[in-house]
Amino acid sequence: MPLQRVIFLRPTSPLRRGDASRTWRESCSTLVMQTFEVPARDARERVERACARTGLACAALALLIGIVGFVGWMIGSVPLTRVDGNYPPFKPTTALVVILLALGIGAQSYERAPRAVRVAGRIAAGAACLAGGLFLLEYLVPVDLGIDGLLYPDRTCAREPLCGRPSVNSAASAVVLGLAVLLLDARAEIARKASSVLTCLVLLNGLCAIAGYVYEAPPFYGVPGLLPMASLSIHAATSFTFLSVGLLWARPRAGPIAIVVHEGLAGTVARRFLGAGLFAPIVGLAFMTGQRAGFYSPETSAVLMAVTAMTVSLLLVLSSARLVGSVERKLEKSEQRYRDLVEHAADAILIADVRTTRYLDANSAACRMFGYTREELLEHKVADFLPPEEIPRIGAAQERMLSGEAVVEEWKVRCKDGHIIQVESSTKLLPDGRWQGLIRDVTERKRNEAALAVALAREADARANLQALVDQMPAGVVVADANGLVTTENRFMDLLSPEAASDWGLATGERVSRTDHPLLVALRTRETSTQELCVELQDGRKLPMLVCAGPVIDANDRLVGAVATLQDISALKELERLREEWMSVVAHDLRQPLGSLALQAELLARQQLPQGAGQSVERVRKATKRLDRMVRDLTDVSRLEARRLTLERKPVDLRAIVSEVTGHFSAERRERPLHLRETGQPRTMSLDEVRMEQIVGNLLSNAIKYGTPGSPIEVTLDWREDAVELGVENEGQALSADDAERVFNRFTRSRSAREAGVAGLGLGLYICRGLVEAHGGRIWVESNREGHTTFRVLLPYIAGAPCVEPDPVLVEDAPSILSSSPAESGTDARSEEEDRCGVVDP
Repeated sequence: MPLQRVIFLRPTSPLRRGDASRTWRESCSTLVMQTFEVPARDARERVERACARTGLACAALALLIGIVGFVGWMIGSVPLTRVDGNYPPFKPTTALVVILLALGIGAQSYERAPRAVRVAGRIAAGAACLAGGLFLLEYLVPVDLGIDGLLYPDRTCAREPLCGRPSVNSAASAVVLGLAVLLLDARAEIARKASSVLTCLVLLNGLCAIAGYVYEAPPFYGVPGLLPMASLSIHAATSFTFLSVGLLWARPRAGPIAIVVHEGLAGTVARRFLGAGLFAPIVGLAFMTGQRAGFYSPETSAVLMAVTAMTVSLLLVLSSARLVGSVERKLEKSEQRYRDLVEHAADAILIADVRTTRYLDANSAACRMFGYTREELLEHKVADFLPPEEIPRIGAAQERMLSGEAVVEEWKVRCKDGHIIQVESSTKLLPDGRWQGLIRDVTERKRNEAALAVALAREADARANLQALVDQMPAGVVVADANGLVTTENRFMDLLSPEAASDWGLATGERVSRTDHPLLVALRTRETSTQELCVELQDGRKLPMLVCAGPVIDANDRLVGAVATLQDISALKELERLREEWMSVVAHDLRQPLGSLALQAELLARQQLPQGAGQSVERVRKATKRLDRMVRDLTDVSRLEARRLTLERKPVDLRAIVSEVTGHFSAERRERPLHLRETGQPRTMSLDEVRMEQIVGNLLSNAIKYGTPGSPIEVTLDWREDAVELGVENEGQALSADDAERVFNRFTRSRSAREAGVAGLGLGLYICRGLVEAHGGRIWVESNREGHTTFRVLLPYIAGAPCVEPDPVLVEDAPSILSSSPAESGTDARSEEEDRCGVVDP
């Protein structure tokens, strides 16, 4: 995962508690509305669809009657236009008007019908209204406009007066019903109410005419002999009745139908009375039929009608009373639940008059909050509990409530004992003109918020101080979260290039892969690591950095991130280079005087000298050898660290080398028996013979110096399939785990060696490790509690093939340091180091 930059944004202002409460209430209100309104909305839509189908069916029936009457006049069929000769006929223009009105009402029967269909319906209704108005004009002004004979010849109804002209009743019904259709969806509420009233008038007119035909009461529909121009045929009466009913059902949310389809008490009562009203004509028809058949006299019929009407009325009254009682009981239970809910609410709930601001009711929580009894509380006004500085806010709150807005604010109120508390109130205006307030004590919350604000301020100060401290550190600091995103870094990192956070290099010049980035390694392994890396500056220079990265783990042992520090070690690298150069110069300059001393000591040893002089010459020879060994060790160390040690590989017999060196030490150290053991099949290897002798000699010398005097030394050669293992075991004080890891470092000796006072520079094992790794092998030490310490060397048979995954190569083929002057050697080493990591002079 590549490292990325993130920016932490702090809110400019903290979220107020009132805002949170308001948001919570709005969310709850939305949820409640969605929970309860969706089923109600679905029910309303089902009712509207059913009413629309009813209106469409009524319009279709009226259209059918109109078409039948129209066809009857076209073909001259009398039965299709009148019942018999004693009843008014269904005029052709009336049939045409009915067809137009049926089309108009059918198009308006569904409120969500396409706009084009609804416009076409209004046009048809307007045409019917205009035609009816023209016919009424012909009646009012004794002028024949000729409309009667436009579609029908005179012979069709030659014997009828005003043959094609509809009656005044039909024309007026057409005008009124056409206006009702046009006003059905008007924006003004009074226009929509006028539409309902006009429709009911046409419906009443049609029902009266039908009742006249059913009960044989001509004054209700008119006859030609009595009032020809005002008569209404049975076809027209039925058509206008269907049209009126269809228009009323087209809009169930307005007009009389809204009461009928209402789901509450009003709808139930209306439906019951409507059923009784439809039942009355049937009962009356039955009684009239019995009277005409001679079953009883007119007086008996009247009594039966009166008793039936009284019974039906009584039943309706009792049923309605029972329904009202049931509703009242449910209302009482609902009010009791509401009172219990209010009484046991944890927050204070108050009811007050919005005008006078006097309290009208309060629950127990309000009494506990203010410290008053309910009777005492109801004697006060809102302003009685407010400090003087809060009273001017009452007027603004009243205006907002009167405008229908729910007011959520925080107030300071005074309790009975005089102490001030902070409350959050949510008030709204009730339908009956009172206002209801939900009040919550937020004093403790405010105190906690203030404490939290102080804590946040202190935390911010602490963070700022910590950031300032980190910024002033002379080393770079990078902090990443658990996802590997850089969250914090100090000013030291500004000196680096923008890619330096994720693009680091090794000291050898190789790039560090993203998966091996120290921060990601710390996140992945939960371990702390330290390594030397190269980091590029903004000016292009590269600096050697000591990078230490480790995980950040909280108290619950959860990994929350990682931190890395980058320390500039260019000055240390320069000191190290100078030291190495000094060592090289010292080792080179000591060779010549040591050679002269050794030569002079040899010459003196060959001469005949007094006994005392001979012993002095021998001590000089031994001291010269020790100095020569120390100079050679320093020379090897300088070559190793400058990476200029040359291996002269050739096929050699490792067994012979080990045997020769072992024999040499056995001859010189007879008090320490040396045993050589060999397993496996010996093989010829490509090695540097001189360096292998140096490795074996250093290990044997180390075993002799630090082993128990007189104890044997075991030398083993184990010839394996792909490598050979050389082991040197001695008895002595066991090495600790720390000493086992550090014993191969330069100028490092074990604690037991230092305490025993054994002389040495601590370079032998360091040189052995460099020489072994130069041959592609590895060296390590094993030590047990019994005091047996074994140094093991594993060398591969194939030259350059490592036995394990090697560390970065320390030794390369290069010209010998002896072939150049010390100054030139130091300059070359320094230039190579600069190419790899850009070491800069301090």
